[in-house]
Amino acid sequence: MATRQRISGGGVAKTCPKCGAELWDDGSCLPCDWSSVPAQPARYSGDQPGDQPSDWRRWATGTIASLLGFLALILLGDAASCDPDAFLGCLFADLERYIAYSLLLMATPFALATVLPFGRLRRVTVALGSAMLAGALAIPAASVVAHEASAGREAGIPLVLGAGAIAFCLALFSAYRLAR
Repeated sequence: MATRQRISGGGVAKTCPKCGAELWDDGSCLPCDWSSVPAQPARYSGDQPGDQPSDWRRWATGTIASLLGFLALILLGDAASCDPDAFLGCLFADLERYIAYSLLLMATPFALATVLPFGRLRRVTVALGSAMLAGALAIPAASVVAHEASAGREAGIPLVLGAGAIAFCLALFSAYRLAR
């Protein structure tokens, strides 16, 4: 229980038996009983947080990793089965391999986040995977815009790379804030 201490005004202050800090009117101790996690509402340390990450988050990251990996395997299989004797047989095989390896690289953070414990490392991993995916999707979209605007090759490159970088940064920040 709380101990009593005389204060200079002649009154009696209740103090925490653990740390000696003054207790609030409801009997709680700020240093001992309240959580100091940034961007989280204060709560008693004995209470379980109401928004504890559940298994659906693991299912979601596992599903994203599986879909990206499956798509990459389809592209690798298509690139491997090209016929060099056919008309335009292996024209896009190198591009398909590049896209497939990029998809596998993007699937890696999601697969890793599936097995990581909930915490900061998992948040960073999910945010990195989301940012890589957003950046990769923004580059073709910006190239279509640059082509339609007839900006020319030299003027379109900064637009495309800038759009990819902006999408990467925005997705990294927002996914880190949302992921648990």
